[in-house]
Amino acid sequence: MSPPIHVLHVEDNPEFASMTETWVERRSEAIRITREASPTEALDRLGDHQPDCIVSDYQMPGMTGVELLSAVRESHPDLPFILFTSESVEDVADDALAAGVTDYLQKDTGTEQYGLLANRIEHAVARRRAETGYRQLLKTTPTPVVVVDPDAGTVVDTNDLFADLVGETRDELLDTSLAELLDEPASDGIEARLQAVANGESSHRGVAGRRFSGRCT
Repeated sequence: MSPPIHVLHVEDNPEFASMTETWVERRSEAIRITREASPTEALDRLGDHQPDCIVSDYQMPGMTGVELLSAVRESHPDLPFILFTSESVEDVADDALAAGVTDYLQKDTGTEQYGLLANRIEHAVARRRAETGYRQLLKTTPTPVVVVDPDAGTVVDTNDLFADLVGETRDELLDTSLAELLDEPASDGIEARLQAVANGESSHRGVAGRRFSGRCT
């Protein structure tokens, strides 16, 4: 069973907030909703307990949903944030995307909207958990790893071990051509070590090189 999904719902209309909590939790056994009536209270709660996702209205006293999103992004750049608002998508989309919104959904009549919201929450949290797991794996794997775009042949990600191996930082390696990197002269033996890793031979620091390969994601 998947771990529970803790959602902070920021909504100043108590009746709608209660209805959202009831119907969303009926649609998904994994979701648990905590309600806050104001953005300020939501930010205070966020300082003590980080949820898996924030769902927020747009028009609220003192702060809009996009302003709340901007404040959240300062300390939680990757936290899933869904705008659930009666405003038309066209009216809020540009500002919301610029502030880093994960998704947005327009309020509607009927109960179908709650099932749709539950799906959006589950998908957003699943993506974040997968990305977090990938980052942790990349950080802790004991071998040099480079991820290459299969079409362009450029580096899209790497771990610190690979960056150390070639004497660059991760940021410097992004978007560079792996083929050119392998072909560059290297007086300190970097080229030979890279070729050994690519061929599945023993790699830098004595780590088996087959784990570093041309496989792309």
